[in-house]
Amino acid sequence: MIERNVALEVKPLIKEKSRRGAFTPEQVKALFENDWDNRMAYIAAFLSSRTGMRVSEIRALMPEQVFSDHIKVDASWAEKEGRKCTKSGYSRIVPISGEVYDLLMEIMPPGPGLIFTPDGRKPMCINWFSRSLRKQMDKINGKLPDEENGTAGYFFDYLNKKEPLSFHSFRHFLNTRLLAAGLQGEKIRAVIGHEDGEMTEHYAHLDTEDLRQVLSVQNSIK
Repeated sequence: MIERNVALEVKPLIKEKSRRGAFTPEQVKALFENDWDNRMAYIAAFLSSRTGMRVSEIRALMPEQVFSDHIKVDASWAEKEGRKCTKSGYSRIVPISGEVYDLLMEIMPPGPGLIFTPDGRKPMCINWFSRSLRKQMDKINGKLPDEENGTAGYFFDYLNKKEPLSFHSFRHFLNTRLLAAGLQGEKIRAVIGHEDGEMTEHYAHLDTEDLRQVLSVQNSIK
């Protein structure tokens, strides 16, 4: 007879995936009604909040993917591979409002190449997106966060270890808004991109009513 379960002493090889927080509508409003030091950083954050695009997808964005009423999200950017397929392996169509389109036109390069780039060849580094967002949150908080004691009581509590706020939080924010608007789970996955790569071609296309609902949600975000 075994007196103890030796399996309980085996340490897992992979740590539990940390959760990420979601911005509230009030936080998103505060972020975009205040001036940013960098216009491109503002547009990147605004784009993610309205489309749920990942940082890697924004970094890979090129003019030929942008249309007046939608973006064809068919690529992402990785440090070693460069421009490659999306995380799910599927392309998707994300409807955009006129406001999102006009903002992208502000920084649209005259020819082929990346949109969010300092030199036209490589995209802005991934840390630039998080640093720009954190700088804006600090500005709204009114002072730099206390690294030792955390940021309890701050409007943006991005040092919360349980559900920290980050650039990725825009995806969770949009997901929440789409759910609240009544979109079904599979339709939301078609908009923001399926997490586990199992999206089917059936869900890769949205009908007219779906597009109208997504645009309605985008336009309702202030």
